[in-house]
Amino acid sequence: MIHILYKEIGETPLECLERYSAPLGSAFGKRSTYAGRLDPIAEGLLPILTDSDIERKPEFLVFDKTYECTSIFGFSSDTLDILGIVSNRKAAAKPKAVREGISNLVGTYDLPYPHYSSKTVGGKPIFKHAREGTQNLDIPLRKMSVKEVEVKYIYEMNAKVALGEIELVVGRVRGDFRQEEIIKSWREKLESQSSVLVAEFSLRVTSGTYIRSLVDKIGEDLRTGALVFRLKRTQVGPYGRETLPRTGIQYGVYGM
Repeated sequence: MIHILYKEIGETPLECLERYSAPLGSAFGKRSTYAGRLDPIAEGLLPILTDSDIERKPEFLVFDKTYECTSIFGFSSDTLDILGIVSNRKAAAKPKAVREGISNLVGTYDLPYPHYSSKTVGGKPIFKHAREGTQNLDIPLRKMSVKEVEVKYIYEMNAKVALGEIELVVGRVRGDFRQEEIIKSWREKLESQSSVLVAEFSLRVTSGTYIRSLVDKIGEDLRTGALVFRLKRTQVGPYGRETLPRTGIQYGVYGM
């Protein structure tokens, strides 16, 4: 069976899978596999294939995906999103330059996997190397393509409001993700600021494209730094939010 789940902010893909599958038991499926993951701070559609439909995974792995992204400019982090240790504030970004940088993103790029990702190098995920402080790790490149992009809003957000949301989101993530250290680093950077520049945009990308890497590329091109603030996946191939059937179970349902 094909299950299109909706992952909430703060959940890992495994926590999302367990939340949906537990009430159904074996009716959910005896075996399962992800057909595309999402980072802990992201929300949106999470395809799960069970039993005989596991064989369809190659089909899902070539589907384009659509996202709604909100990015903060002027900062960078080691995870390329807000769930990371923030580096020193960089040059202030200009709204016009940010708009042009995002609008010109359509194209294909060879970009390194994020240091905090599940890509395996040397027999273990890159994020484990990052946590262990592995030096001189050869990070492979990944071909990433943007097919469509639309800038929606660019505006100044009150820094205290941004910090409050970051604290809330980071606090919702369970497990050891360095939460205390992350929140401390954000407080140090934002408590002395009055506002931060934020951009909201949507984009359609090829499978395997890391939105964090694309946002980081924009920040590097503008020499200002940029990272993912919010991320929502709204479409996976032919499956969109409208394909989520509704039942009496909380968060809707999911079998197709």
